[in-house]
Amino acid sequence: MSESRSSQLEHLLRLPWTIVKEVTPEGDHLLRVAEIPSAVGSGATREETEADLWESLEESLRAYLHFGDPIPVPAGPQPGWVRSPHVAVKAAYVLRVPDVATTGTAAGLVPPSEEGAA
Repeated sequence: MSESRSSQLEHLLRLPWTIVKEVTPEGDHLLRVAEIPSAVGSGATREETEADLWESLEESLRAYLHFGDPIPVPAGPQPGWVRSPHVAVKAAYVLRVPDVATTGTAAGLVPPSEEGAA
């Protein structure tokens, strides 16, 4: 991992992630990061579960950075290099798309070929 990605990963790991405790129907205890669906921790003890969660979060974030995917980060101020899934890039403009769960509506993007017709 490049130095730049390494420092980005360190920054991301310090964000105030939303940790959700869950108990499966079988009685297993899990920890999940609400913003990153692939970050899940499990274990026989609380310490093992927490360590597994942080390892899972780190590997998930490494994948987001490696592939250049938008990173669903917690709310709050973010550095300019973080691309959130609620930001879509179209031509040279950035369009903020409201979260449907928050606003109750979805914003639609008009393909470039249809801009003049709208």
